[in-house]
Amino acid sequence: MLCFWLFCSMPDRLRSLWNFIWFAIRNVIKFRRGGYTESSPANTPFVPEAEEFNKRYEFSPVGQKLFPRHWIRSLATLWCLEQMLGDVKFPAKMEVLEPCCQDFSRLPALRTFFSKAGCHARFTGVEIDAYVPLSGFHSRWDHADYYLSLNDDGSEYHGADFFKFLLPSEMIICFYPFISSAPALAWGMPAHVANAKKWVESFEHNLKPGGLALVIHQGDWEEKDFDRARVGSHLVVEKRRALQCPFFQTKHPMHATLYRKVSQ
Repeated sequence: MLCFWLFCSMPDRLRSLWNFIWFAIRNVIKFRRGGYTESSPANTPFVPEAEEFNKRYEFSPVGQKLFPRHWIRSLATLWCLEQMLGDVKFPAKMEVLEPCCQDFSRLPALRTFFSKAGCHARFTGVEIDAYVPLSGFHSRWDHADYYLSLNDDGSEYHGADFFKFLLPSEMIICFYPFISSAPALAWGMPAHVANAKKWVESFEHNLKPGGLALVIHQGDWEEKDFDRARVGSHLVVEKRRALQCPFFQTKHPMHATLYRKVSQ
């Protein structure tokens, strides 16, 4: 507790330097350890609204291979995707990119949503801090490897800096990108990963013309910062909503926007 208080009391520049050092060490070591698995009882209880989504998407066979907290979070992800993408007509095949994907735990929900929509999608997760150890002494990479193993659809997970990544895609889905430095520092990252302008540029570089980007921010302040950075870009708003899932509470409503990349 004292160490945490001392860390939080540091000036932001020192916190960023401290985080940068440990972030660099993690990326040199590239810690991975096989054998990570999850499971839930078949009769895991949910509130009626969540159970309705579970049945509609026939998610139980997948949910039983996840921890209960990840099962319900997957249902909430399906709810969010339905709110924002339910009326979108997808091509038969497409490339879907998820930057800032952490441990890729939304992958089962993404697979289920696009499959039900009649779209054969290939998913690529990009996480800048893929080797951070989690509970059970497994890294995010280990978790992602498990979620990938649940379906052999050619999807991939990359430990990489999205600002330097390139994979032209029909769609980008990004939950909670670091737009301001405070959240980045709190998550153990150096301040430079929080750059709204670079996020905008990276979305543009990785979207094919006419492609869509669904971006979910943790609050309206990040959405406003992103909008200021978006001025002069080729990302235009298709749909925007503040979302509060009825069966998965978040501290702040999710501020979700669907963007389309228009021609220059």
